Amino acid sequence: MSQKISVAVIGAGMAGRTHANAWRQATTIYETDKLPPLRYAAICDAYQPFAKDAARAYGYEKAVTDWHEIASDPSIDVVSIVVANSMHREIAVELIKAGKHVLCEKPLTDNLEDAKAMVEAASEANVITGIGFGYRRQPGIAQIAKMAQSGELGELIQFTGRYMCDYGLDPSTPIAWRYKGPMGSGALGDVGSHLIDTAEFICGSIDYVCGGAFTTVIKKRPPQSKGFLGDVVSPPKPPPPRQ
Repeated sequence: MSQKISVAVIGAGMAGRTHANAWRQATTIYETDKLPPLRYAAICDAYQPFAKDAARAYGYEKAVTDWHEIASDPSIDVVSIVVANSMHREIAVELIKAGKHVLCEKPLTDNLEDAKAMVEAASEANVITGIGFGYRRQPGIAQIAKMAQSGELGELIQFTGRYMCDYGLDPSTPIAWRYKGPMGSGALGDVGSHLIDTAEFICGSIDYVCGGAFTTVIKKRPPQSKGFLGDVVSPPKPPPPRQ
């Protein structure tokens, strides 16, 4: 394939930068003779310094602060949505209407009504859409799923999983949408969605669920200095002085 595909990323926080870098690495991981060349068109974040820094760091052509600019750009083919969960529906539907292929970060959104609307918009359009459940592509998990589905593992009677993540461990990390309840949907929607998807990928559809209580360990965080679409990116801490 020789036709170049133009890529953009909306959201330049922690996860947005991961997408920006992943697009840069895509042609080095898969069969290069079967992939078209990629054009790294734009990175968007409402907080301009984040957008500019990510565009510079990952070699994208420009930084913008309004995602509508990406939606209206006819030269952009594929867009990663990596912003607060509550914003997914509006951006995804607009991009789909504009004929863009969309990769939306997990969870799809923060409520069932928006999720259904996004699925409906995608089903009615001639575009490719997907959700960022990257663990399905991990070779080990993919092999386990293959063995489970083929019957090689026998009857599955229990799945036990843990997702350990430390991005919120530091109490000095500024407050952001992830920690504010409805917009972030908490740990279950954030990292838990990966675990739930992995369970379904290996074991099949979930028949029923039961709930438990969660505890907020860090109840107060410092305020963020600027508003932006993506996650908090804390500046690196200087190394300790040598003794």
